[in-house]
Amino acid sequence: GSLDHESCAADLLSVVRTKKTELLFVALFDRLLKPGGHAAVIVPAGVLESDSTAHQTIRKRLVEGNRLIAVVALPHWVFKPYASVATCILIFQKGASTDRVWFYRIDNDGFSDGANKVEVDGSDLPGLLSLWSQRESPTYVPLETKHRFVSVDEIREANYDLCHRVYLSGYHYPKGVSRKRIGDLFHIVRGTTPAATALDEGEFTFATTSAELRRSENWQLDGEAIVIPIVSSTGHGHASIKSIHYVNGKVAVATICVALVPKSEDVDTKFVYHLLLRFKNQLLVPLMRGSANVSLSPDRLADLEIPVPSPQEQQKFLEGLANLDTEIAELEASIRLKQAERASAREGFGGARLGTILQ
Repeated sequence: GSLDHESCAADLLSVVRTKKTELLFVALFDRLLKPGGHAAVIVPAGVLESDSTAHQTIRKRLVEGNRLIAVVALPHWVFKPYASVATCILIFQKGASTDRVWFYRIDNDGFSDGANKVEVDGSDLPGLLSLWSQRESPTYVPLETKHRFVSVDEIREANYDLCHRVYLSGYHYPKGVSRKRIGDLFHIVRGTTPAATALDEGEFTFATTSAELRRSENWQLDGEAIVIPIVSSTGHGHASIKSIHYVNGKVAVATICVALVPKSEDVDTKFVYHLLLRFKNQLLVPLMRGSANVSLSPDRLADLEIPVPSPQEQQKFLEGLANLDTEIAELEASIRLKQAERASAREGFGGARLGTILQ
């Protein structure tokens, strides 16, 4: 919710100057705790990942003014049918110091993801409770895409971003390979064609959020580009990207997408396409933000660093991929030929040609 400043306690506003009740409540819990006291608070995901000064202020206070113990991400359907909002549990201690934070992502809370809560198998909660008591032991083994400790230095480097997708992506940059910002390699162009105008037939290629390219009667860009959706393909507080597209020629781009148009010769556009397609869940999805309507900010995309090997290595990879594509096409053609031969054999079986076939 939102309150007028006149309705807020002055001591809370001295902690964070905001009208947002979710931030004021975190400040209130901080104030109510006795020194050394603990709190476990469910907050909208925006508290942990939004870019405003107020959001960053409250997160910095949690990390630097307290001991932030854990961030536990909840499934977006937890509060259905009342709300479909991404939420997390913050666990912190008043007045202590943070050296590392434990992140855990719950994928299954033991209930179905619809409005009718039906019990399902495979709940993460027993495992979470077991890990909670063992996480500080020498035998604890992290699972990088599910749970792990994150150092306070890593959180500071991320400007106090506490989004679990950032720290549980499981991605590691290759050693010895230089990195470059997407914004230094590409112009980021917003799409201008409504997705609802997509056609099954049309003169021009149309790139939308769907897995398959569609058609359009209009075009926006002419040349190479990588088209990336900027809204979640599943929505309702869940971050996901179904697919991205490589296009070359006259193409229309949906308003809910952006196109990466090359402005540097340091990298091959098709190489970057294959890189981002392979690691979209590790590189692109963690950049998405929002509690209910999850989206990807072009500014965040511009700041994303990707590994850029030498031009020779890029070309070697693309040539290897092209050779495999050619081999696959030849095998598929051979399979189609054999299938036709089999169909012909079946058609003649038991008929006038039977004697010929048996001979």
